[in-house]
Amino acid sequence: MRPIETKYKGYRFRSRLEARWAVFFDTLGLKWWYEPEGFDLRFDYEEFARDWDLTDEELLEEGIPQVFKALDGKEYSYLPDFHLPELNYWIEIKGPQPNKADLLKAFFLSHFVHEAASAKVGEPGPDKEIKKALNDAINSGVYVFYGDIPWPFPERGNAVGYGIRASGPLGAERLWARLRLCWQQCRLCSKIGIDSLGGAYCTNCKFELEKAIYSRTRTARATGRELADARSVWDSSIFLEELSEEFFQDPRTPKGQETECSRLVRESVRRMVEQDRRNREALNKHDRLVQEALNSEFFTTGHKTPDLQKAYDAARSARFEHGASPRLSR
Repeated sequence: MRPIETKYKGYRFRSRLEARWAVFFDTLGLKWWYEPEGFDLRFDYEEFARDWDLTDEELLEEGIPQVFKALDGKEYSYLPDFHLPELNYWIEIKGPQPNKADLLKAFFLSHFVHEAASAKVGEPGPDKEIKKALNDAINSGVYVFYGDIPWPFPERGNAVGYGIRASGPLGAERLWARLRLCWQQCRLCSKIGIDSLGGAYCTNCKFELEKAIYSRTRTARATGRELADARSVWDSSIFLEELSEEFFQDPRTPKGQETECSRLVRESVRRMVEQDRRNREALNKHDRLVQEALNSEFFTTGHKTPDLQKAYDAARSARFEHGASPRLSR
């Protein structure tokens, strides 16, 4: 059975599923190009290994030759379905789950795009171009989406691919296929991208929110100072309490009765213990409130936002029978 070619916005898509993803991108306001460029990809292991600037022993520890040496000389011609220039994503649409060749094509393209952008970073040129090249080297990704358009949201992820994790480190992570991926949107800044299902998307916003809460209430800083002061006085009080009764003894006080100085020391110790307890309770309560405000579900459900569900709905319900512009079902 052959996919149905579908016209949309002047493009002739090879399948209706590809056209539906175009509707998805349009609904989110993401600029897209359909099959803008093809690539002849050839993997050279020796060049690949040199780029890591590691000794043979270090390469073995990273698992580089064990996995990638067998790919030396392998070639593919690759025409990705979509390029999203604002995100620097290359997107391939597959009906069933991708096979090994699909993943190798994605890996080769991801590697070469990353290397090309990294090379531009080291070249002299305007700051704007260098900044763009650096952004491309860090944020570029190649992803293969499989299955139908999800509804109301992907439950197990619907993509695999290669790219840096959102707010994640650079390095070997780009080498290994990332699984259980899907479209995500930050619930605070509305940033859209592809990341792992169940992970905290846009960790920068999570960090900034946590910092803002602590800064706004000043609870942590103030409580920390109070605890330090209380500890200092507590230590001094313990020292005073350990001094002999004769040190505080007023000659006019009957023997066996507590002196005023001794009583004040004991009262001071009691107050410090109570203050220490209250400060710890306040700090624990504040930490609980912060964790509630930063609960994991808030930052790990970026795949369920209203904007994404609206885009999934538009893509699934689009009808293409009446020309280039889809009619959305009501």
